[in-house]
Amino acid sequence: MNEGMVKSFEVQTRVVQLRKVEKKMSEFSGWGRTNGIDFGDYVKIEMHRYHSPNEFFIHKVVGALKSNTWIDTPLKWDSEPINHASMEKVLNVIQCGIDETKVIRVKESDCIKIEQ
Repeated sequence: MNEGMVKSFEVQTRVVQLRKVEKKMSEFSGWGRTNGIDFGDYVKIEMHRYHSPNEFFIHKVVGALKSNTWIDTPLKWDSEPINHASMEKVLNVIQCGIDETKVIRVKESDCIKIEQ
């Protein structure tokens, strides 16, 4: 075997090992990317507009979890998190280009994922 084939085999072996570890970790934690939206993804969320149709603003996802507290959509400038009766998948997001220091929590089903 030449040196190039050996390196290729080593890389393939390492990829297989990493996939096994990843599978074991998701079995251990019981959590995987089943929702399709996770850290680093971009989503559109409906924002309330007065005297005109609502618009969708782009937000970046910085976390995903299950919670019973989130802001209902369409979002308003003074929206506050509300405690709900049921646990749902929610996303922690920041609004791109407006206030990237404020993290808000919204229900995943209210978000539209932007495919990149």
